[in-house]
Amino acid sequence: MNALTPDPQRSGGVTEAPSARVPTVLQVMLFFVITFALTWVLFLPLVLRVFSQESDEGRLLLLGAIGGPTITAFGLAALTAGREGVRRLWRQGTRWRVGAGWYALVLAGPGLAVGAGLAVAAALGGQAPSVNPWLPAVVAGLLAGILEEFGWMGFAFPALQARYGALWAGVAMGVAVALWHLPFFFIPGTTQASSSFVFFLVLLIALRILFGWIYNGTGGSVLIMILFHGSWDTWEEILGRGPMVADPYGLMLAAILWVGAVAVLLVTRQLRREPLAHNGPVSRG
Repeated sequence: MNALTPDPQRSGGVTEAPSARVPTVLQVMLFFVITFALTWVLFLPLVLRVFSQESDEGRLLLLGAIGGPTITAFGLAALTAGREGVRRLWRQGTRWRVGAGWYALVLAGPGLAVGAGLAVAAALGGQAPSVNPWLPAVVAGLLAGILEEFGWMGFAFPALQARYGALWAGVAMGVAVALWHLPFFFIPGTTQASSSFVFFLVLLIALRILFGWIYNGTGGSVLIMILFHGSWDTWEEILGRGPMVADPYGLMLAAILWVGAVAVLLVTRQLRREPLAHNGPVSRG
């Protein structure tokens, strides 16, 4: 296997950990309810324009709201499994021993995808991409990954995958993460405020299927999920992508994501079949 080939035993719809170690359906439902409630309540003063997101109060509210998934995940892990549950979740975020190819993919892949979309848009007469300062983009991207991915990929995804398989877990996560972002669409000054929610949802479903494939291929590394999330946010900020709408940039990005999602699903299916072929009847001469 090369650095980008997932273990077929890990990527075939089950997680690395046994089912006894993943949250129950009730716990996952509770996770989503608490996460949405916490985030949306904290977003409410920004939606109602009580505070602007540039104010000190607005920044604190934004930070707490975005941290909803990770805060909830660690809280439920402590409540349901005690210190061991917290340690187990934390260890996923320190799992760095993965193939170098995965690091190259999560750090460079989003930049290539965003750059390709912007290049197509510019070739069709759109505005040429601008380059913004990289350091604030990197810090903001990594912070968003840390505040979200312990919840999305460390807590919810393994439980959904253990019961419904990688494909439907990815689809469910795409829908959930898109809905969780809904308040952004009502906050002035955000990219989502001028974006299409339906188009955003279509992108997120494909992207979360890719998240699931990488999660499985790296043995359940939330650290790689954080880097992948942060890389998307960073490249989009540096290259100055616009709203998520069905324009040339958006359509090109959607095509890249969906081609990638379908490709990894097909490859994963083939990898699951190969062991069966090798273990077939042995002819006797």
